[in-house]
Amino acid sequence: MRKGDVTAATPVSDEVAGGAVTDLEHPILLRLYQAEQRKIDRLWALVALGTALTSTLDLAALVDKALSLALEFSGHDEGSLMLQEPGRKALVIRAAVGGDPKRLGSRISLTSDSVASWVLREKRPLYLEGTGESVREVTRRYRKDLPSSISLPLLTAQGKPLGVLSLNSIRKVAGLDSDDIEALQSMANQVAIAVENAELYDSLLVKEQQLQASAERLVNAQMEERRRVAYDIHDGLAQMLVATHQRLQTYSTYRSLRSEEAKHELELVETLLKGSIEEVRRVMANLRPSALDDFGLEMALGHYLTELGQEAGWQVDYQCNLGKRRLPAHIEATVFRIVQEAVSNVRKHAQSPTLYVRLARKADTFSAEVRDTGIGFAVHHLEQASGPGQQVGLTSMSERALALGGHLQVRSRPGRGTQVLLRLPLEPATQEKRRVVR
Repeated sequence: MRKGDVTAATPVSDEVAGGAVTDLEHPILLRLYQAEQRKIDRLWALVALGTALTSTLDLAALVDKALSLALEFSGHDEGSLMLQEPGRKALVIRAAVGGDPKRLGSRISLTSDSVASWVLREKRPLYLEGTGESVREVTRRYRKDLPSSISLPLLTAQGKPLGVLSLNSIRKVAGLDSDDIEALQSMANQVAIAVENAELYDSLLVKEQQLQASAERLVNAQMEERRRVAYDIHDGLAQMLVATHQRLQTYSTYRSLRSEEAKHELELVETLLKGSIEEVRRVMANLRPSALDDFGLEMALGHYLTELGQEAGWQVDYQCNLGKRRLPAHIEATVFRIVQEAVSNVRKHAQSPTLYVRLARKADTFSAEVRDTGIGFAVHHLEQASGPGQQVGLTSMSERALALGGHLQVRSRPGRGTQVLLRLPLEPATQEKRRVVR
């Protein structure tokens, strides 16, 4: 409600509290009514501002709404909200109503002889009427030749000044009394606290994005390291084993062994070498499945599960709903490792004839499920285990998920199988990419 808009809602009764009232007393009652109404207006203005400020953490929307409500309450028709820049050397206009629209974003030096710099330095409001001022002891070269102007510091709960709220009027407005100014200062302080919260939130958001980027770089570095190790094994150890196996085969062809024992030993060495070559190839495939690079997560995991299912004698039920667009490389690698570890645990412990694997993408979230129908276990017993080598697989999966801002959950009961659930955000959790600029 604007200043000066308050009028009596109903005619003042000729009888108050059961007694007769003369016409001379009507103006007194009207003034009392208007004063009480003004108190209600102040309270409503504070409530409205508090509600508006708690509805968003976006700084731009926050300062615009705060300026609008302050102008509405005070009856002024133009104004600006200024915040200190990070270096604390100037105020920057972050919201403006009326006046020159080009002033938005402009800087006001704190060393200048301005009303805003004085208010910020003194940490108290300054109310000007015309070229005069309510604080007579202050002398400045600068004067605002306006019918009404009030500038208020934005003070946090600790009294730290963050900026200035300036309200002006190019028309004559009724003078603000001390209660009005106190209410406006309370509004300015609410704005300061909301700005401080928005900055803290934004700082956390930036740190979260930095952490997400760091996790992505770490996963990519691990992927590159795994690829390098796989190539080194392929070009070095694997080739040596293959060459050795071939030499032994050649030797057995040209060399006739007299004793059965010698023949048996040679065959045994050939078998061991052949097994070593297969194991090296398996290690290389696990270090960095080439299908993951070439075809993506869906096909690479499908190929892995098909081979493993045939080897383990499982019935594998694999369903994938990831859409046409591939997931980021670091997420594909993380999901593949987590599913691989979960399936490995099923193979080692579950004694399950059936394996269910589900992958899905919905909006900005990825989910995966690995479930078996095996012997299960008591989850709380595993959580309490602390011996060497215990929980290594589960810890590895959880840490991989956590590094990307995700969550891993294991559900199991003896005789009821085990379920591993994975959730990963495909973008930073807040889905907001903004920075507070002061």
